[in-house]
Amino acid sequence: MRRLKFVSILVLTVLVLSSSMQVVQSQITDVYFAAVYEMEWSPSDESTDPEVWVSIHRSDGTVTNIQVTDTSEDESDPSIAIAPNGNIIVAWEVVGLSVYYAVYDRWGNIIKTPTVLSSQ
Repeated sequence: MRRLKFVSILVLTVLVLSSSMQVVQSQITDVYFAAVYEMEWSPSDESTDPEVWVSIHRSDGTVTNIQVTDTSEDESDPSIAIAPNGNIIVAWEVVGLSVYYAVYDRWGNIIKTPTVLSSQ
């Protein structure tokens, strides 16, 4: 039953999210997987600029959604990785400017705020 629930959540996530999504599976027992994606919506403004979001899917069926960016700039190409300790690393490009990254713990708390990794 747990496997069916996991597959159902994964399928729903893929159907709901945009085409530029990346999913990583976790080796941490309380986190099944995390997904990073772009969404052209922000609760704080009316802009249609793409924002970077992360969804953390847990083994108990709960999902934590995190809005990583909230700027007027055009973020694109988000990537995600999960470290052995469960920390979630997110990287993305601000089109024509820089590559940024942020780090969250496995519960979705920010460890490292968005920081420039490289500039163009």
